[in-house]
Amino acid sequence: MQGWDYSSSGWYFITVCTKNRESFFGEIENDAMYLSELGYFAASSWIAMARVYDVLIMDAWIIMPNHFHCLIGIDNPDRLLHQPNAFKKMVKNSVSFVINHFKGRVTKYARKENVHFEWQSHFYDHIVRDDEEFKRIQHYIINNPKNWNTDKFYKT
Repeated sequence: MQGWDYSSSGWYFITVCTKNRESFFGEIENDAMYLSELGYFAASSWIAMARVYDVLIMDAWIIMPNHFHCLIGIDNPDRLLHQPNAFKKMVKNSVSFVINHFKGRVTKYARKENVHFEWQSHFYDHIVRDDEEFKRIQHYIINNPKNWNTDKFYKT
């Protein structure tokens, strides 16, 4: 959202897709996600983000064949007042900073393993506004493998 300070405290729903929505992270079978080697690395990298960023609160998340969803909180008491990013620079401890770090780790690993992997250049974000929306997003993430065939990111 233009003018929003993404390093300020709040809850955010994030979706990151692979380039051209290619399936690199595994496959769905019997309503469950089975991770590939790169998928396992992406999952372990995401878990590591909580150790790297003390402002990050992890809630629901899932690695899907060609995308990643997460519901995260930023708890940054030093940024209580919203400060728009007028210069469009990456702000430390912001949503973009965390997600770009995650994407970079996965990309670096893929290159090391000679996997021709790429992320979509941007990611989708949504500022969570209330408890009802928070619960709806949690439910969506948790049930994403069960709804894979009707998911907008589904690609055969």
